[in-house]
Amino acid sequence: MNVMIVIPSLEGGGAERAFVNLSSHFRAKGWNVTIATFGSRDLDAYQLDQGVKRIELGLFVVSRNPVIGALLSLWRVFRIRKAVKSLRPDIVVGVMPAAGILSILATVSTKIPVIVAERSHPGAILLPMHWRVLRKLLYRYANAVTVQTEAAAVWIRSVCKMERVEVIPNACHWPVADSPPFVPIPDGNRICLAVGRFGPEKGFDLLLEAWGRISYRFPDWRLVIAGTGEQYRSIQQRVFELGLENRVSLPGRVGNMAMWYARAEMFVLSSRFEGFPNVLVEALASGCAAVAYDCLAGPADIVRNGIDGILVKPGQIEELANAMEKLMENPDLLARYRAAAPDIISRLSVDRVYDRWKALFRTHILAG
Repeated sequence: MNVMIVIPSLEGGGAERAFVNLSSHFRAKGWNVTIATFGSRDLDAYQLDQGVKRIELGLFVVSRNPVIGALLSLWRVFRIRKAVKSLRPDIVVGVMPAAGILSILATVSTKIPVIVAERSHPGAILLPMHWRVLRKLLYRYANAVTVQTEAAAVWIRSVCKMERVEVIPNACHWPVADSPPFVPIPDGNRICLAVGRFGPEKGFDLLLEAWGRISYRFPDWRLVIAGTGEQYRSIQQRVFELGLENRVSLPGRVGNMAMWYARAEMFVLSSRFEGFPNVLVEALASGCAAVAYDCLAGPADIVRNGIDGILVKPGQIEELANAMEKLMENPDLLARYRAAAPDIISRLSVDRVYDRWKALFRTHILAG
């Protein structure tokens, strides 16, 4: 099979990593796989398998002028269409809305099936108006749209009037692979871990407020929030404002996450919204008990409430604090949740998830 994946970039992120892993898996099965990115490989945070072909489309150009913006979009469609005609793939996968919409337009009259892969809950992401309109109008012309949760599938079926929606979660890749940079783990404290891009959607501001209410009772515990992003400085400032500099660590980007997951006992997901949080899957696989906001979407599909973690009403700081406190003051409960957590490895096994992708591809290729 010859598969072309169109994605904005391979910068750090769950969607990017998921499709790098997907491409490696299919390449190992003998498929021809090409990843076409809008941006340059200089932006890459992930290493592609040696056999995966890479195309840089040079489409990261931004304009606030609507006329020029429309012309740029036509240019993007032309560049993708040119790549499609050159590669002659059996199927095209457009990852995230812009790449999905442009892939639909670029394959008009080619008879090449197009799958659009939504990665966040579509109702939670505020896209620019023109992309929202195009998504509503054009998704129905894709051969299928994949989402990671049933809640996202309901949204696509309702808003985009698209019935061909498949729910395919991310696979649990285990063990977690290391990449630079290596960040040593300090000795001493027990670790409550959070991981993600420092943006408003991750709710690290809420997590700090909750941690500030209980951490004084547990001096042997430290909250570690790993990651980078536009809110890193403001979160760092908030740590000092709350007087938590001796109880919170912000190590920045961490490449040796496997070591940090193994060292942590509890993982907290404080997101305002999600698509399918890979870090939550990885933490459970590593044996961390989970505390997570039951946000749209993903956590309820991953955490088994009362078995391997606690789901909390979204945005409720006091409830988040109480859930963390409950595990920290009950070692037997913490141990029980930690023992059950690695079941996620079999629930979301690589072969099980990727067999669903293969079945989806073959269905639409044969139908074409």
